[in-house]
Amino acid sequence: DTAECPPGPGLYFMNTSSAAADLLTSMAAAGAVMNLFTTGKGNNVGNPICPVVKITANKETCKNSGENIDVDISDIWKSLFAGCSGSDRRVYGLCSRRGVYSSRDSFS
Repeated sequence: DTAECPPGPGLYFMNTSSAAADLLTSMAAAGAVMNLFTTGKGNNVGNPICPVVKITANKETCKNSGENIDVDISDIWKSLFAGCSGSDRRVYGLCSRRGVYSSRDSFS
C-alpha cells in the first residue's frame, strides 16, 4: 500500500500515484533514503526529505533540460542497443547470454 514500510530487505512494489510528487513523498514516508527517478522528458520534482537523483537516457532531454537531470545514461543505452542489435558483437554475445534479445535473434 501507499507509504507502507517494507517488512525487510528485498524488492517491493508500492501501489501509489504515478504523479512524481506523490510518488516521491510516498517513497520517503515508507523509509526510502534515496530515490533514483528515471525520466524521459525531464522533470524538476524533488523532495525535501529524501534526495532524488534524476536519470535519463534521452540525449534531447539532457540538451533541453540539463539543469533538471543528474545522470545521463544515453551513451550507455545507445551502446547497449547497438550491441543487442548485433552491430557490436562483443556486447551482442553478452546480451544473448543474459536473455536480452532483438528482432534479429532466432528462437528456433
